[in-house]
Parts: sequence; C-alpha cells; structure tokens
Amino acid sequence: MASLFARPSGTYYLSFHDARRRPPRKQVSLRTRTKRTAAALQRRLEDAYALGDYDPWVDPDWSADRRESGPEGAERLGGAVEAFYASRAHLSPHTLQKYRVVLGGMLRHLGPATRTAAVTAGDLAGYLAATDTKPVSRRSYAGSLSALFNWAVSEGLRGENPAAALRLERVPEKHPRYLSAADVGALCAAIEAAAGAGHAHEGSGLWLLPVVRANVYLGLRASEVAHLRWEHVDLRRRALRIANGDGFRTKTGRERTLPLAAPPYGVLAGLRERAGAGGAPWVFPSATGRRLHPNYLSRRFKAMARAAGLPDHVCFHTTRHTAASWLAERGVGVEAIRAYMGHSSVRVTERYMHVSPHSLAAQVGAAFNEV
Repeated sequence: MASLFARPSGTYYLSFHDARRRPPRKQVSLRTRTKRTAAALQRRLEDAYALGDYDPWVDPDWSADRRESGPEGAERLGGAVEAFYASRAHLSPHTLQKYRVVLGGMLRHLGPATRTAAVTAGDLAGYLAATDTKPVSRRSYAGSLSALFNWAVSEGLRGENPAAALRLERVPEKHPRYLSAADVGALCAAIEAAAGAGHAHEGSGLWLLPVVRANVYLGLRASEVAHLRWEHVDLRRRALRIANGDGFRTKTGRERTLPLAAPPYGVLAGLRERAGAGGAPWVFPSATGRRLHPNYLSRRFKAMARAAGLPDHVCFHTTRHTAASWLAERGVGVEAIRAYMGHSSVRVTERYMHVSPHSLAAQVGAAFNEV
C-alpha cells in the first residue's frame, strides 16, 4: 500500500500512491532513522489509511499531531523515556538500572508531560543541581541524559542535544584506588572474626572469604561473580569463562576467557572439592547454596570493609581495581590488561597504568643504577 525508503540523510519516509489523486504520489516523513521504528510506523499508518482515518494528501505532517496525542507519545518526555528504555533493552541490567535512576529522577523534576523538544540545557542543569550529588556523579548523570537526547535527535523528536550545552565542573582524573596485600589480609581477618563470633545470619558467614581471596586476582564485576557457574570453570586447563546466558549479560555484551593464576586457582580448586558432585551450580553461592545477588554481595563486603578499618571509599568494585592495578604494577601490558578485565576500550584500562612509589623506585633503580 505504501513503500518505505530512507533518504540520504538517513530519515525514513513513506510513499503513498493513488493515480486518482494529484499529485499521484505523496511522501510522508516518519521522522526516524531507525528501520525497526519506521516499519512499525508504516504498519500503523497503512492501517489508518485503509480505515479512512488518515489521508497523507490532507495531513502529510502526521507526526506533529499524532505522535504527541497519546499519553505515551514520544513527543512527551514520559513517552520518550519509555521508548528509549525499549531501544536499550539489549544492554546489561546494571546499565538499564542506571538509566532508570537518572532518567526517572529527571521525569520527576521536569514532569512526564513536558514536550521532549522543549527541554533546554537550563532544565537539565537545574535537575543536576537538585540531585545534590558530587561533581563526578553529575558527570555520570549527564552522560545518561546525553544518551537519551542523542536518541531523541536520531528519532527526529528534536533538532539538537541539550545535554551537549551543559557546563559541568571539571573533575580531576584520579587513578582508581586499590587494596594492598595488607588490606586484603585485614579484610579476610575481619570476615573470619565475624564468623567466629557466632553470628547467626548469612551476612557474617565465611562464604565471602573465597570471593575476596579470588577476586583480587580475577577482577570480576559483582554481577559476574554472582552468575559464575561451575560449567564455566575448567580447572584442568586452568581457565574460566565469563559467559552470557541464564538471564545474565556482561556489561559490554562480550564473553571472555580468563587464565587462572595460582592464587585464584587454589581458591576455586578448594571450593570445587568441598562442593562435591551434588553441590550448588554456582561457584560462589551464598551460605544457603543459593545464587548471590550482586547488591547483597556489595553490601556485605562493605560491612566487612568497615569492620576491617579500611577507608570509606573501599567497596566490592575495589577488588576489581586491585586486580587491574596489581597487573599494571607487575609490568603487564595495557592491551593484555584490557582483555583480562573485559574493558570496552584501552582508554578505560589506561587509568590503571600507574605504579606504587615503592615499585617506581625499584624500576627506576633497576634501569639507572648500572648506568
């Protein structure tokens, strides 16, 4: 009934033909550069045309009225956010949750009925100021806002991205903070002490101990630890695979295989022997044998870090920073660390390419002492 095509700009159009009309062909902009969206709009308009509810010769600028007429229309901010979520359904649950926190707050601040095209940089700046967060968090929030409005521009909902005009406080780039061997020892001692005190609830159990001892070498994300299954561990080949599946998707969407160095291999081999053939399928189960929830893992780690007297900034993700930092200190190349950690780019990995003062002194001495 109507043919779908894209112009050189990337915007999709529908071409209606009726030899009895003048002109016999009428083209209608769908205001989207996404083929899937365009195909859905094609079906909608063809149905409306067949029922006599839509006439492209009379109402060629259909999107200006019809998209915003419904309460869930993307011309309104609430509908745009929901459509954006749907377009990002392939991303990891962690990323989607971040979008929901940031964009949900924006909707509460600006109102879901606000026109998507009417949002200004000043509106977004006001929202960021109202969050009362640190500059580094505001930059992270601004990234999520920019993703939404870049999508809105690509869908023809507005002409520019207002987040691009935000003036944010510069945040000095810092090397990720990590644990020393002494810190790890203190943390493990705190976990053992809590278990030895006879606390009844699961949070004080020894289940956290092998997680810590292994992850300062493996550098897994909390979600990767929680979803790691024995079927993905090959002790004979000393390797484990971070795999998608069973409702889990890695942050980048890519799987990776890690070699097992001696320290984490010893931890996993001990767990496998104690678990036996009929044990839980999870490598790091809770005390009751169930799969850990990443948020629970993070909370219990934080509690034990406090008990160990570690600085407030220490969290479970610090164990991931520790693995990358220890590799960098031992001279491992940036590309090898990127592959091991599963970073999306070398630029992310370069944050870890620092050395401790002691290591720097040793390396400089080795290089120059014989000159």
